[in-house]
Amino acid sequence: MADIRVKMSSPAVQSAILATLSRDKAVTGEVAKSSRLVRDEARRRAPRRTGDLRRSLKSQRYYNPRTRQVEYRVGWDRSIAFYGWMVEAGTEHSAAQPHLRPAADQFGAKPPRDGL
Repeated sequence: MADIRVKMSSPAVQSAILATLSRDKAVTGEVAKSSRLVRDEARRRAPRRTGDLRRSLKSQRYYNPRTRQVEYRVGWDRSIAFYGWMVEAGTEHSAAQPHLRPAADQFGAKPPRDGL
């Protein structure tokens, strides 16, 4: 997997370069493949009871209009398992069983700004 690093003093120039790269089919293909690796690892780590939690983990393409970049997000499909984050973080009644965050960390994926 290629590791591309761009270091610029101007955030506007860096943003423009990233926006251009995010539209390149080869780059988005590699990013999509990486997101599927994270999803598959999270599925492997997820606790199995009914299988809904594992099945709910999805990798989805997302265009961020603010940054003009294509992103891939891995997370739980709430229509299948709305409780995914509760299993991940734990509640006052059950201990945390992290599976998505460790999978993301294993592959060097960046969590969303609003946390995971």
